[in-house]
Amino acid sequence: MSHPKTLHVGAGVLTRYRNGACAFTCRHSGCRAYSEPRSWRAGLRQASRHAADHELPPTRRRRGRFAVLLVVLLLLAISSAGTYLAVEVFTTRATTIEGVR
Repeated sequence: MSHPKTLHVGAGVLTRYRNGACAFTCRHSGCRAYSEPRSWRAGLRQASRHAADHELPPTRRRRGRFAVLLVVLLLLAISSAGTYLAVEVFTTRATTIEGVR
């Protein structure tokens, strides 16, 4: 069974059902506008005009991916420093042991 096609435009949702019928619903607080446009394209035009009427503020992007990237880079730097120190200690001990013989 196929699902209806939906598109979020501003605070509204445009839906096209299997039988070809389209519906637009605005979910902006207090608006609750509803209409049944003739076609998908007419619904897109109507939804765009309706979204422009509300003049919603631009949405802020979440910075979660940037924070994850910083954590990964920090862990990489710590592990690289640990590996470098381990190699230095091992090399220093090996040369010290060879020098004693």
